Amino acid sequence: MTVSTQTDPVLLQACLLAGSFADLSKLDFSAVNLVCYNLKRPAALKKRSAKYPPVHEDYYALYNMILKDAEKMIDKPEYIHVLLPKDFSRPLEDGAFYRCVEVLRLLFPSDLDIHTVADFDLDVSAGTIEWAGSAHYHFYTSGKDRYDHYLYFQKDPKQISLINDFIRLYFQKIGELKYLRVAIDAYSNSFSPVPLHMSFISLGMALETVVDGTSELSYRIRRTVALICADNAHVAGIIFQNINKIYKLRSTIVHGDAYKYQLVREYHPYLRSLISRTIVQLLHTDFKTATELQEAILFAGFSDRGKLFTDETISLNILSYAETLSSL
Repeated sequence: MTVSTQTDPVLLQACLLAGSFADLSKLDFSAVNLVCYNLKRPAALKKRSAKYPPVHEDYYALYNMILKDAEKMIDKPEYIHVLLPKDFSRPLEDGAFYRCVEVLRLLFPSDLDIHTVADFDLDVSAGTIEWAGSAHYHFYTSGKDRYDHYLYFQKDPKQISLINDFIRLYFQKIGELKYLRVAIDAYSNSFSPVPLHMSFISLGMALETVVDGTSELSYRIRRTVALICADNAHVAGIIFQNINKIYKLRSTIVHGDAYKYQLVREYHPYLRSLISRTIVQLLHTDFKTATELQEAILFAGFSDRGKLFTDETISLNILSYAETLSSL
């Protein structure tokens, strides 16, 4: 590691994640200078932390402080993950921890979230570290049971490779595709601990970002998303009809009219999965704006879909894909 010549301490942060059954330690977050560890196998984390002892004996070492914060969490160690900088001497970009959560929730709509961020002052030249404080966040679970919506994916090496390819693609392209940034923000806001109908409205906003202008908005959203997400004409018809129902409910809610809350509960998981599929698909294209996307599909029929979109992404988030196959 390159030794810094600066005298001021470097802010070193560790992030504890909750909400995942899957082992995230094989995932590649090096694009934002982060490495993920699973507390079920703490040896690698302990070895990494041992390079930087505390400034004084009565201060917590990095590893001990992480364990101390982890003890406040309800989850078993195998469900707790730690994000640490790959290069301790490099400051993290703002929002790096959140972006790691965001990219995984794009693929796997789930309760995965940040639980704790611990701050340390690192003296690189002296090779010592001092704990500066920890911020604890409310961890929100959305199912009837705590573990209903924990993140899960198969341990298959091919699946891990596909996920890592997508993570790299996300960090490479997210700054280029401004219209998708709005969609992703609206999608991410739907995971906030707000009433379900407000989350539903946020997801509806994400739908609207894939089209430009306001004329024939509902029809163009239905047609666009059906073309993006469906891998056959039958599924395209299902998506087309389902979005019609979703958009009518969304309009009823935002205009303050009476509606059945049960429909919000019924439509919400489907809508979230549909937007997950839509964003994942669009990240694999080169459309820079919603206008460019609309121009490309203006005269496209379903038989032309293969020229614009790929179905190779289905195996990336198969659960979201399966959710979109059913009629509402």
